[in-house]
Parts: sequence; structure tokens; C-alpha cells
Amino acid sequence: MKVAHSYNGEESRFYHGRVIATDGQRFAVACDAGSSWAAVAAGCLMQPQLGDTVLISLTANSGYILCVLAHGEVRQRELRVEGDVRLAVAGGRLEVSAEHGVTIDAGPALSISAQAAALEFDAASVQCDAMTTSGTTSHAVWQETSLTTARRFVAAGRDETHAGESVRSVSGHDQSSVRSAHYRVEQDWTVNAQDASLVAQRRTVIDAGELVNLG
Repeated sequence: MKVAHSYNGEESRFYHGRVIATDGQRFAVACDAGSSWAAVAAGCLMQPQLGDTVLISLTANSGYILCVLAHGEVRQRELRVEGDVRLAVAGGRLEVSAEHGVTIDAGPALSISAQAAALEFDAASVQCDAMTTSGTTSHAVWQETSLTTARRFVAAGRDETHAGESVRSVSGHDQSSVRSAHYRVEQDWTVNAQDASLVAQRRTVIDAGELVNLG
């Protein structure tokens, strides 16, 4: 036990004690001076739990838990700070490491800002009600991609697609509207339909180098 005097002359005593009860705000601590209710000091970041061994400061009118010295049987620990908090690292970098994972609950909003970011996962899943992405350029390389959507809308100033093979299947109606179109087929081109119509307002031209077969 150590005896000290605070700035107002009120004598303070320090004890090792054991947390035996809590009402959610204060903690009952059993020590050599008996059992006393104590609040958690602002500098004690680790929240005490039942069965913990703590360092307690007692005066005639108040008591404070200064720090947690040893853990009890409760495995999950909580670091608690009241009010706004800013963690600043000067002249170095901050690294967070967890053996069994990290969970972040940001409540109403999460904001991350950096000049550059790198993410590496074995597997990733993103779920949200609405998503907006914007930027100057975007580049993606995948061995295989799959897109399933109830409705899709794409707007582009220029659209260019290159494929070794392409298969397209539309179960319902398919309609294309363009100002002009040009198709170049190096080998065969076949259209199969129950009814086929070719309509031109001014003229229709069929030009074959060797043979035109109708019927």
C-alpha cells in the first residue's frame, strides 16, 4: 500500500483489489481496505471485468480504478474511450495485427482516405444496397467473370469488344437501333428465321462476286 496526497490535500491510498460486481458504470472492488465502489479512471483504457485484479485509488469520498493488472476468467476484452478520439503516429507507421481476424463496426459511416491503397485477399465478399464508383481509369484482369442482374444499363461514348469466340442468347425480344451499321464476315453468314423481312425506304442492294441464289 502506498499513501499519497493530491493537490487539494485529500489523502489517497492505492490498493491491489479484485472486481467483484458492477452496475454498468461503476465497479465494486474488494481490497485490504474492504469493498468499495470505484469508477474507471480516464487513463484506464481497458475496461475491467468481473474477477480482474486492478490497481485502485481510494479517498474518503471517491475511488478510481487506475489500471487492470491481471485478467480474470472473461476472455473478451474491451478498450473504451469516451468522446471523440484521434490516434496519431508521428514519424512512423501504424500496423494492426490480429491472429483471428479484425471486425470494424463504424456505425453510421466509414471514411478512408489515402494517396494509394492495396488490398490482397484469398476471397472477398461485398454486400450493399447501393454502390457508386467513379474515377479516371479502371482496369480489371480476371480468368473468369460472371454477372447476373435483373436489369442492366450501359452508356459509353465508344464501346469496343474483342473476343476469340462469342455466344449470345436472348429468350425474348431483341432490338437494336443505330445511325449506321457495317458488318464484315470473312467466311459464312447465316440467318435462320420462321419469317424474315428486309425493308429499305430507298433501295436494297445484293452484290455477289460469283452467285446469288434465291429460293
